Amino acid sequence: MTETAYNYDFSNLGYSGRVQADYERLVKELDLGSDDGSSDSSDAKLILEPARIVKVDRGFPLVAAQSGSYRTELSSSLAKIARKDALSRPAVGDWIILSRPKNHEFGIVEAFLPRYSSLKRRDPLERKSAGFAPAQQAVGQIVVSNIDLIFVVQALSSTSCSVNLARLERELVLAFESGAKPVVILTKADLCPDPEASIRFVSQSSAGIPIILESAVTGLGVTEIRRLIEPGVTASLLGASGVGKSTLINRLLGHERQQTKAVRESDDRGRHVTVARELIELPLKDDPEGEGSTGGGVIIDTPGMRSLALWQADEGISLAFPEIAEAAHSCRFADCAHNNEPKCGVKAAVKLGDIDEARYLRYLNLVKELAEA
Repeated sequence: MTETAYNYDFSNLGYSGRVQADYERLVKELDLGSDDGSSDSSDAKLILEPARIVKVDRGFPLVAAQSGSYRTELSSSLAKIARKDALSRPAVGDWIILSRPKNHEFGIVEAFLPRYSSLKRRDPLERKSAGFAPAQQAVGQIVVSNIDLIFVVQALSSTSCSVNLARLERELVLAFESGAKPVVILTKADLCPDPEASIRFVSQSSAGIPIILESAVTGLGVTEIRRLIEPGVTASLLGASGVGKSTLINRLLGHERQQTKAVRESDDRGRHVTVARELIELPLKDDPEGEGSTGGGVIIDTPGMRSLALWQADEGISLAFPEIAEAAHSCRFADCAHNNEPKCGVKAAVKLGDIDEARYLRYLNLVKELAEA
């Protein structure tokens, strides 16, 4: 049953007092039985332990527990729920109650612990088939869960100020909605003739959150990022294919773990390589620029996602467009859509130049998309 090819140190995976309390409460509420594994009798209760999903591929989530790593399958009751509810399916980062039945090929996911944060998008299939939900119903999808930081990754290029602001704003909406803290990382800074100008350009759409310049070639920004992923912290990457997410992972680790491909000369972009979300331990290293250590937490590498349709992201939109949320307090009507309504505080701010008109129009597009979801 044990997956010997995967070796995780459970103490590094972010197991906390909150997770322990949720685990003990659920074991008791669900009457799952003993979790000490001390009995060898054939009629003993289930051998249980907490575990974390570290990879989802091949239909059998890989989990890491104190006793080892295991391929798992959902219990029959959870599998029945998951067939009807996409948000109830396993995601990398989930904490679970694991049972290990004797003479069984897989471990069993008996229950999911509550998610304290999760990155969600509208399912890229858009409308469900296969009997999972009524026809023409849009559904959500959990990308990763139980994350503290989301690194929104955008790549710089040989052309200054080349970042796609519409894509960045969309990613920030999803990041804010997740409940995690977003940080923008601008990779491939060594290619850009004026990185500081790119920071000023991106600042128009970054809602005041931190922006880190990074270069896998020169090492710029790597230590700064590692300092954020301290012990107990779970970070995740969010970005399109080719922006350098896997290369960043390798630089943070200090060795080649994730497969990468050379960039295209036409646009300085890499090629799609990562095919599965995976939680990766970031070992402690001495801080080269000061006392103490960096790293010690975990980071989730994700495949580049072409489809980032919004899903239930009202709060995320407000946080990603704070100047619009602030101007909305001056609207005459509480339900003002900031489009054709009279005495709209947002439109007045746009007219005065206090809100960038192009950004305002991108905001309207996102609001419209969310309303039609």
